[in-house]
Amino acid sequence: MKKTLCSILISVLLFTLASCDRSHLCSLDVLCSNENASIVVDGEKVNSFNFSSEGFNHQPLENYSNIDFTNTESNVSNANVNKFEITSSTNDTYNLSLELVETNKYVVDFLRVGIIIDGELSVYKYYDKREELYHKENDPDSILHFNSKSEIFSELTVDFSAGETKEIVIFIWIEEAELYDKNGERYTGWADKSYNASPIMLSMEVK
Repeated sequence: MKKTLCSILISVLLFTLASCDRSHLCSLDVLCSNENASIVVDGEKVNSFNFSSEGFNHQPLENYSNIDFTNTESNVSNANVNKFEITSSTNDTYNLSLELVETNKYVVDFLRVGIIIDGELSVYKYYDKREELYHKENDPDSILHFNSKSEIFSELTVDFSAGETKEIVIFIWIEEAELYDKNGERYTGWADKSYNASPIMLSMEVK
């Protein structure tokens, strides 16, 4: 009887510990399908590359207003930062698209994506007409909206001169301001659905 009781207690303890340490994946696939362009990562030209980070209890939960988008070398926020370059062999205009892969509603609801090209920042979120975001500083009017629940943008054009290289920086995070009700009270415990937003899987194509 004592052995059975001990086994049950150990099982419950292990389950509790396992449920506390949750693994969160943030993945970005970048593909170049235009023969005149190449992706450059760490000085090496490639046609495709995967940026991936995963860790226990390391969810990219952050507030828009806390992110220093000028600090792309060592960002101190929880946002996931990915950097690469695009180089062109000729004068051309390339089209960038970004999609969510195998998404669920929690990723759509809470995800924010920022992209910097030519020093210009664009931030995207999904538009929900029923949404009441309490912290307006985290939802300025300049924020753009996803094309759909599976497509963030599809026609982001970038002009290149022959031999030119441009840096692309992508910030990915779960917006904490989305986790407040209309009275400014933060959801906690089981009401905090942000933990259901993992994994975050994105796919970008340069065409």
